[in-house]
Amino acid sequence: MATQGQSSDMKWINATIAAAAVICSIVFYSLVLWLGDWFELEAYIPRFVLVAQIVAIIGGLGAFVFIRKNKKATGYLDEVMGELSKVIWPDKNSITRLTIGILIWLVIVGIILAFVDYITRVLLQLLY
Repeated sequence: MATQGQSSDMKWINATIAAAAVICSIVFYSLVLWLGDWFELEAYIPRFVLVAQIVAIIGGLGAFVFIRKNKKATGYLDEVMGELSKVIWPDKNSITRLTIGILIWLVIVGIILAFVDYITRVLLQLLY
């Protein structure tokens, strides 16, 4: 019987596979529309956009089933979830402090770059 951690890991694995399937559906849809423009399939196939959407859904579902049934892919995702469970994630206070520090440094570097840009522009205007 699966433990609570394994059940939670399986949910994340299925969510990852579902996200990959959605991306595959978008790619299939774009590909079918591109082929429709290229070969002017709109003139030959009635309701071409609907057909493209159906092809995209079938392609996405096929990608989901293919990845889900592939033992190598699911084994890899199991290993990834195992490694991610070992990670010690920072707490909210340290994330807030680091984010504020990064923003301060971004402002400082932006001011320095703006000053260098201004000096360079003034020098170039003097030369030309």
